[in-house]
Amino acid sequence: MEHGSFIYAIYYIANALFKNHSAAHLNEKQRFLNELSGERFSIGEAERVWTKIADHKWLVSEKLGRDVGFNVAAIDYLENIYEKQARSVGADFGGYERIPLAN
Repeated sequence: MEHGSFIYAIYYIANALFKNHSAAHLNEKQRFLNELSGERFSIGEAERVWTKIADHKWLVSEKLGRDVGFNVAAIDYLENIYEKQARSVGADFGGYERIPLAN
């Protein structure tokens, strides 16, 4: 085995172990959102986004006159609403949340 292949193998194994270890500490909502989007969600953000997806599911289902399902609503919300909100906040505040100054 070449030196570069050995290092790559060690990196691959360590990366897999880290992913398995960190995934074990995620709740179901985080796991679902992480797998669906490829992004990492904190517990608080996962809860907030989960509620937004549930609201979005209801709105889309009402508009179409049928149940669209949570997976479809989640994909639509994450791709068409959540990403646009994240980009607009990132553009305005450099990726940081705006905190009002006290008088």
